[in-house]
Amino acid sequence: MKAFTRFTILFVVAVFINTNCIFSQVLNNESKVISLQIDGSKRFQRIDGIGVNANTSSWYGKELEPALNLLLDSMHATIWRVIVETVEKWEEVNDNNDPFTFNWDYYNKLYETPKFQKAWDMIQYLNEHGITDKLIINFMGFAPEWMGIKVIKPRYEDEYVEMIVSFFYYAIKTKHLKFGLLAPTNESDHHKYKEGPHLDGKQHARIIRKLIDRMEALGIMGDIRIVAPDNASIDNSIKEFIPALMEDSVVMSRIAHLGFHTYGGYDPAIISFIEKSAYPKSSFWITEWNAWCKGCDDGILGEYNYDFASQCVGYLLDLLKNGATAALAWEGYDSYYEHHAPSPFSYWGMLAYEPKTKTYFPRKNFYAIQQVSKFVLPGSWRVSITGTGDSLIALAFHNEASQKVSIVGINKRHTPININGTLANLPAINNFEMYYTNNTKNIYKDADVMVKDKAFRTIIPPDCIFTLSGSTGKNKSVSNKPLKPEPPGWYAGDIHVHRNCGDETILPESKLSQMMEPNDLAVISVLADMGNGEVKNAKEDLLKVTGKDAPQSKPGHIIHWDTEWHWDATYSQFSKQALGGHLVLLGLKDAKQIWEESPYKILEWGRKQNAVSGFAHFQYLNDSIQDELNCCIPVDYPVEAALGTIDFVSEDVFANRSPNNGNYNSEAVIN
Repeated sequence: MKAFTRFTILFVVAVFINTNCIFSQVLNNESKVISLQIDGSKRFQRIDGIGVNANTSSWYGKELEPALNLLLDSMHATIWRVIVETVEKWEEVNDNNDPFTFNWDYYNKLYETPKFQKAWDMIQYLNEHGITDKLIINFMGFAPEWMGIKVIKPRYEDEYVEMIVSFFYYAIKTKHLKFGLLAPTNESDHHKYKEGPHLDGKQHARIIRKLIDRMEALGIMGDIRIVAPDNASIDNSIKEFIPALMEDSVVMSRIAHLGFHTYGGYDPAIISFIEKSAYPKSSFWITEWNAWCKGCDDGILGEYNYDFASQCVGYLLDLLKNGATAALAWEGYDSYYEHHAPSPFSYWGMLAYEPKTKTYFPRKNFYAIQQVSKFVLPGSWRVSITGTGDSLIALAFHNEASQKVSIVGINKRHTPININGTLANLPAINNFEMYYTNNTKNIYKDADVMVKDKAFRTIIPPDCIFTLSGSTGKNKSVSNKPLKPEPPGWYAGDIHVHRNCGDETILPESKLSQMMEPNDLAVISVLADMGNGEVKNAKEDLLKVTGKDAPQSKPGHIIHWDTEWHWDATYSQFSKQALGGHLVLLGLKDAKQIWEESPYKILEWGRKQNAVSGFAHFQYLNDSIQDELNCCIPVDYPVEAALGTIDFVSEDVFANRSPNNGNYNSEAVIN
């Protein structure tokens, strides 16, 4: 896509000038002025990462992969608490009467059932995407009935441990999966749902010790460490469960982090307890955090607006401010939970699930959390920031590896806040990139903020979550931004998008722009079917081909209706068939269904409208002349293709297109 025209640049500058004038007027009348001092010499905790909870029961082949990719790539989730449930329906019949001898005939069959295959496949997918040592395996649900269901009867503790150890042994030895952390129980103090077996602190600690001993004896403990107690109540954790853990030095030697859950922000009892304990240097993770979502546990959709997202991020900043080294959002995506019956579907997800299309879409808090997770990467130190008040929450972070300094905060006022900031004992920052999320915008990139003599000024918009992120630029090997494949002046796009292909489900047009944003696409070409009508709603969609951008287009996310022509010769339900291949025609001003046996005539027809035209799916070409029916390979190749004058021949991710006039540049081949 070409850069903006001169007219566009002048227009944008004019908008910026008008915006600044408006803000200046607001400042003079209503805005608050706050002075911030950021001092890198005063360090607090080092951040381990921001992560998510993810349920393996939602793994259905490739259906979940786009959701996982959004959490990995857009949210930058680096810690994953992977949930396997329900324990109650795990080893439903005792493998044998000896808890110290595995019956592998039994377990080999059990661990190849669909329930566990989902877990293996999802963990493997995360391993392949770099999630290994920060992958926590967690189990939810009551114990098997014969062990006690709500409780674990003392005489079956070793059987319970054997069951869990058999899972890890199979994962490591048979499936060759990698994980660095385990959370053996979940919310054993919570009795409303079947979150976990009801344990007291001493039994909980005793089971963990047995688990460690058994895994050590089998040689599979290695560097694996434990996050516990993962209770629903912080009060129960610090009064009963953690003291019991601390009574056993072997258990504490294997505790990586104390794990807490909170849906109401930080509890000052955590640090007070840790500092006075026998292990005052213990770090703590919040393995479940969010703002409270009424009804979401009971199969009822919640309110997912900016207020909810802001409260969620406010709690996250509160936790980080008070010493948490990691926080994991509950939860990554809407999911089915057996242990929540009779209302098993959870609507806590940052990604909403659409059952009709079997797809996932971001909610507001997915973007809001990224204001922290994309910029405060693992290894960042929280550093001193002073000058904030009730109307402004702000934290500062310094990452030595990338030499990046990030300030993350929330403006709670309904009016802008004028920031006068100073930097001390930090790298020489020339400018900050400014991003914010509010009721209407998601991680919106505003104008850069200049830094001169270690001082800067900026205006924080009203009612928003904001991030100021700057670096020296010296270490370009480390970046918080996803790597962009396109060269400068070009924009990532997709020239081949259908709302439907082969089945009855049709993607609503309203979803197109929602899908573009998290995938960083600047332009997509939605193709109506000029051929045999395999893509549904062909007659309706062909009318949308006007040569202009679609009404659903947004600034930075252009949607354009174009066409694909083919008459598939391998389908028996269509009366007309041709070995014509698939042709994509971009930039048509009108389109209709056309039957021709030769793609040459279609290319000529498109050229009369100055369309950019060419073959798609060339990956199916072989080395010989085609002599049998095939979905995608043409028999007669137009002479233009041999001479190299076809406008394009593939579907890569770059588009050279002006964002103003809807015209395609036919001189630049998409390659």
